[in-house]
Amino acid sequence: MTPRRILIVGGGSSGWMAAAYLDAVLNRDGKRVADIALIESPDVPRIGVGEATIPSINHILSAIGINEIEFLKRVDGTYKQAIKNLHDHKIMAGADMFAARFCGTMNQPPTRAPRKPS
Repeated sequence: MTPRRILIVGGGSSGWMAAAYLDAVLNRDGKRVADIALIESPDVPRIGVGEATIPSINHILSAIGINEIEFLKRVDGTYKQAIKNLHDHKIMAGADMFAARFCGTMNQPPTRAPRKPS
């Protein structure tokens, strides 16, 4: 069987983690199901802010064969438990803060902070 060709456009944390994960889950047990390529611009600087390192990273690490505890020790890492955007009314009108938590169910409504007194 001819391997499928997968192209990931854009690198950064998310792009490279997607490439590593797809390679690990699709090309296993000696079978080559997919040829995976990644294209990133040499002119766009990498930003290492952890946008892809939410708690579900442990599944990705396991799939690509990296020990989660050893990984966290070597990179002096922590888990991000939420993202807090202050004063971003484009996200949620009428709130002074929007917090996206990485726990609970996907159907859980976002947390709204109470408005500050005037």
